[in-house]
Amino acid sequence: MPPLSKQPPKTALCAVPAITLKLFVVIIRAINRQKARYLWLFASKWQSTVQVVFFAATNGLVLLLTIVIVPSMPVTHGQSYGTQLKALKRSVVWLAIGATIFTNGSTFGFFSYFADFMQTLGHFDAAQVSLALCLYGGANIVGNVVAGRLLATRPKLAITLTPWLVGAIILTLYGTIAQIFTAMVVIAVFGIINGMIGNNCQYLLGKAAHDAPDLANGLFLSSANCGTAIGTALCGIFIGAWGIAASVLGALIMVAFAAAVNVMTLKVLAARERPAPELAQAMA
Repeated sequence: MPPLSKQPPKTALCAVPAITLKLFVVIIRAINRQKARYLWLFASKWQSTVQVVFFAATNGLVLLLTIVIVPSMPVTHGQSYGTQLKALKRSVVWLAIGATIFTNGSTFGFFSYFADFMQTLGHFDAAQVSLALCLYGGANIVGNVVAGRLLATRPKLAITLTPWLVGAIILTLYGTIAQIFTAMVVIAVFGIINGMIGNNCQYLLGKAAHDAPDLANGLFLSSANCGTAIGTALCGIFIGAWGIAASVLGALIMVAFAAAVNVMTLKVLAARERPAPELAQAMA
């Protein structure tokens, strides 16, 4: 299979989420196992040690398989760090960074307290929390596939609507969390939307820093982690003041900023790709 850079744009856009999907499988499974540890296992020192060793061994095995199985990507022409960093002079790159921060903060800030949210407001027992988290993880994988198809066909629509969908889902969860079956359905939809978010943000940064793809990937990871930290802190402030239900307010604030910055980023990208007036007249 040829590298992504050699493939048609639509094929490449569908292939990127396939790679991201595999990463999300590892991340979500790790998150679910970590939460399940506190719900199901006794907090003995011996068991904690065994768990740490198990997770370390699993990560080591994944690293070894990655080195052995994943092929090296051919480098057609190298770029110096200075050349790549020139992309940071463009305002659209910073807009894409802001979009990534706010979008990830709106979802993963809220998700950081999600287990407590389900137990306190929905009175979920340990088994129901574990089931909900597994359902969320599976739906996250579906979201990666959906994102690839939407970004290949209607990227502006997907990126514009996603923050509003996140806000609607969080509000729906707040209103239905006490109804177990309905809440499970909403959680599945929440997982699908969250699966789309990472791909949307990477798409924006890839477009904004198209001439520095390695830098764009690094900016995506750094911005996503920064957004998660900011969103978690903001939701934590509201929780400290008014309880776990107030985490919704922190998430909605991040949603509002994400929606605004997403639209601004798309407008700047569209203006950059639009032909100059002189060129348009020459082509007419």
